[in-house]
Amino acid sequence: MGEQLLVYVPGWPARIEAFLPKDRLARLAGRELARGGAVRILDYGTPAHLERFSFLCPSSDSLADPESLSWWRQPWLRWNLSEKMRQWHTDISREIGRHRPHAVVYLAETAGDYFQARQVALRVRDMRPDTPQAVCGPFAELLGAHDKRRAPFTGACPACGLDSPTGMTGEGEGSLPCHSPAVYPALYGGGKFQVFPLSLDRPPTLELMRAPAVAREMREMDAGVAVRVFHVDGVLSAAEAGELAAELLARRVEGQYSLGCLPGPQSDSVWALSRAAGCRAVEWLVPSGSQRLIDDYYRLPFGMSEARRAVRMCRMAGIFTAVRMLWPCPEDDRHTRAESAYFLEKAQPDSVMLDTPRATERPDSRHAGDRHGLLDELRNRGFTVQMRAWQGMTARLCGHENRESRFLARLGDAVCDGDWAVLSDEIAAFNRELAQPRPRAVPDWDGNGDAYAAVAN
Repeated sequence: MGEQLLVYVPGWPARIEAFLPKDRLARLAGRELARGGAVRILDYGTPAHLERFSFLCPSSDSLADPESLSWWRQPWLRWNLSEKMRQWHTDISREIGRHRPHAVVYLAETAGDYFQARQVALRVRDMRPDTPQAVCGPFAELLGAHDKRRAPFTGACPACGLDSPTGMTGEGEGSLPCHSPAVYPALYGGGKFQVFPLSLDRPPTLELMRAPAVAREMREMDAGVAVRVFHVDGVLSAAEAGELAAELLARRVEGQYSLGCLPGPQSDSVWALSRAAGCRAVEWLVPSGSQRLIDDYYRLPFGMSEARRAVRMCRMAGIFTAVRMLWPCPEDDRHTRAESAYFLEKAQPDSVMLDTPRATERPDSRHAGDRHGLLDELRNRGFTVQMRAWQGMTARLCGHENRESRFLARLGDAVCDGDWAVLSDEIAAFNRELAQPRPRAVPDWDGNGDAYAAVAN
């Protein structure tokens, strides 16, 4: 029996996230190895692979506003018809076929990833019709449910724990991810930013991936591959964030990390402890700058003055601070919009992120117009928009503090223009920087918050 292949083919337009290690695939590989099986990860989200397969994007000048819904749809239609892209899919499918796998699992983190995987899987099916193929990830079930007629993801794959053509059960929970060079070669040789995502989005029946388990996994991963940077993706309460920091200090984990979503402000002791434990970036969930909406619609137990203080003190501690707001909700109007803008002016976060609430009564077209209008207003006021915590942390670790947006723009231009040599050099420089231990001391921080006594409201 051949080995199982876990495959990631980046969508288009390529995102910076494509050049991060893929936690789901590493976790699946770890589970398969624990069962005694053979597994290999083919991750094509590296500059070397993209250059090898002549993955050429159009010039960045031809791309529309990256916040527009048509940013990938229209270019995708043109790109999908090109002979170069068809040849690229064929080359990847042939490489998969040369491994003679007994099963193939694709990762789809975005809609673009799903369509890429589908194109490759169609060609693999033509070459190896008896090989089961499946897709996992956030977009697998969403798009697979509407793609049953011609989808190549047919048949179950018992070796992967698959119970349907488009989804998978567990996705590797309960086992530590495998980052061995023999299993995941793309992690080595400067192909990936060494920022390892740890997802908190696990079934509630599992104890794993809460604070103690995250700390344990970070320590074991750090011991295995000298990892020093993590992104903890998911919602943590203030208590869990403090518990995670305490666990990391107790276990003497030397890594640095970012937190994906903190609902509301933490106490001074919690974020100070987090900074001492290695926290370098956070995303605060402050749904609105309107106290009325916070109280009556979102029902969150904090005030705007507390939120402003938390953001400002976090920044003064040297933590990259992003504020995640939800806009527009059914109760939003021009008054709440002005209140949100006023809150941001007073708090002065490093980045502002706007998400659309899941439950809303307005049509999608109006959502997009309202959201982009507020984004444009914030840009005009000098705010950095839509920069996630891990991106800000990555930029700062490369020495680009207060110039994070320029750094990410340079990476984005390299991806859009197909300048893989520049991107490869940036990745290599970042990984070299990680090899040098950094002190945890914070300038002007005395541990009791006296340096920030003047920062309130």
